[in-house]
Amino acid sequence: MRHFVFVALVLIALVISHVTVFACAKVSGDILYSGDKQGSIIIASFSIPPDLDEPLRLDTLQTSGYYYLNGFYDPGTFFFGAFMDVNGDGFPGLDEPVGFYPSPIVIGNHEVDNSITITGINITLQELPRGAGSISGTVNYIGAAQGDVHVYALGSTMTPFTSQHFQWGSGNTFHLDGLMNGHYIVVAYIDQNGNGIPDPDEPVGAVTNLLTLREGQHMTGLQLTLLNPEIRDSGISGTIQYAGAQQGPVYIAAAGLSHTPINITMANPVTGDYSLSNLGNGDYLIFAFMDANRNSLFDLGEPFSETYINKLHLDTYENKTGVDITLVDRGTASIEGTVSCENGGFGLITIAALGLSTTPLSMTALLMPGQYRISNLAPGYYTVGGYQDRNFDLRPNLNEPVGFYTEDVIEVLPGAVIKGIDFRLTSLQQGIISGLISLPGRINGSVYVVAMGLSSTPFSVQAMADNGSYQIGNLAAGKYITAAFVDSDGDGVYSAGEPMAYSPRLITVTGLSETANVNLEVKEDQTTGLASAGQEQTPAQFRLLPNYPNPFNPNTTIGFELDRATHVTVKIFNIRGEEVATLVDGIISAGTHHVEWDASGLSATQSSGIYLCKLTAGGATQVRKMTLLK
Repeated sequence: MRHFVFVALVLIALVISHVTVFACAKVSGDILYSGDKQGSIIIASFSIPPDLDEPLRLDTLQTSGYYYLNGFYDPGTFFFGAFMDVNGDGFPGLDEPVGFYPSPIVIGNHEVDNSITITGINITLQELPRGAGSISGTVNYIGAAQGDVHVYALGSTMTPFTSQHFQWGSGNTFHLDGLMNGHYIVVAYIDQNGNGIPDPDEPVGAVTNLLTLREGQHMTGLQLTLLNPEIRDSGISGTIQYAGAQQGPVYIAAAGLSHTPINITMANPVTGDYSLSNLGNGDYLIFAFMDANRNSLFDLGEPFSETYINKLHLDTYENKTGVDITLVDRGTASIEGTVSCENGGFGLITIAALGLSTTPLSMTALLMPGQYRISNLAPGYYTVGGYQDRNFDLRPNLNEPVGFYTEDVIEVLPGAVIKGIDFRLTSLQQGIISGLISLPGRINGSVYVVAMGLSSTPFSVQAMADNGSYQIGNLAAGKYITAAFVDSDGDGVYSAGEPMAYSPRLITVTGLSETANVNLEVKEDQTTGLASAGQEQTPAQFRLLPNYPNPFNPNTTIGFELDRATHVTVKIFNIRGEEVATLVDGIISAGTHHVEWDASGLSATQSSGIYLCKLTAGGATQVRKMTLLK
């Protein structure tokens, strides 16, 4: 959970400029993706400070392309992001492509027509960085089963899921790379029926101890032994208890750190009895819910159990009985504390707990500062904040006192009462963040430093002429991430490919203090794979340059100039108009760039002759002929 929160905040930290539009709007754009992963694409907008009435607006695409979000009737600062739901769980995984629009959209309080559409909010989905570590070893199996062997590394890290497949009999070694440092479990099975998931009658094996991988470590020599189904003869049984009326079937799931990683059953609709069988030895997490809408999935608002964060251990041939589970309509935990407010003013105080749990938003209200209690919380991680509604419009505004509990993320266990979560509402903006900016030896462009905050001052920016010391003031109390970038194309906003840096941790600011030594080291961009002439002046126009050498065999270099950052494709076609290669497909910064084409991989029917290089950027297209001689 903590890793998920960190990556979400890092993505927000990269948003470092303003675009002003109008209220009552529909926002539209294109989702761009050039990789080979597949899945529904979920687009979301959220506001800072959070809109407690509607924290998210969502749209879903089956493939990349055009999207729109509507209903922006209230003013605020909105951020737009998207991810590809490869595993179909509805949540962004750290091994799934993600992207964000590189500017917040400030929707002002203006009277305009409801049909206004804000276009061009394009989002490019990209893979998150991979680590330098790896885990490798050997799979052992004696038996008659045949099929692909699937080996998985399941990590509580920024690489939570990595896999490798190979045909049993053609080899028995595996190598899982691209891993971040952290803890991993390694499991494997033979996919006899080819459905891509482990079934109860298929051989399965696991490394039952937790593996700890250091940064860049290559762990070798692991031995995975696949065992046939007869070893899975342990079980868990008990009774489901619920005080309310039966609204639908009850599902019980056991997620196992074992040879049987997932097992689901249904309770007896009359007695409530359940039995999870065919389990291997290991630790299990148990979760149950009542499927009120009968879609076979857990949805927020359905009765659920709070026992899923407790581990249950099974030995070989062990059957645990009497594991009774109680379903609740709401969580049983609570958070308590004191909220204070700056002097003067009157208004209803609204306090909210925002959680990564089955109760993602819980609220309470006070008529005046003092003790508060937020109840009915499920287990999970929460942050608490509030505001005083002095404008009496039932939503937080930047001129009203706002505050957050900034000490840490709050971990909530079943039935717990978390006390002492005290915080202050203030409209004081006297906090300061300061430090040093160090830049590459040769730069071209102004420097901008930005503070992104979970506070009543969510965005502050400062321009610098050169590297050196910086100071961002007039900040309200809260948590911040700072970022810096070099505005290479001179448009005043961050563009993909421009050198940038961000603080790797959250920075706590109180209303009357200075947080110093928040130093940032800006580095050259390493994401495009293109050579960029960073010291040249920004080109005056968009242009496809002649390739060199020409004629060539088999390599040639293709150059192009961009007068602004935009989405670029560089594709190669044969003389019949058939596409034979895509060299570039993504957002590229302004400047002169070069990319190489290696034609040695062409088939025998596509060898010597005339080829066409097509450059498309910002809706414009240019084509040049090239001659390949073999």
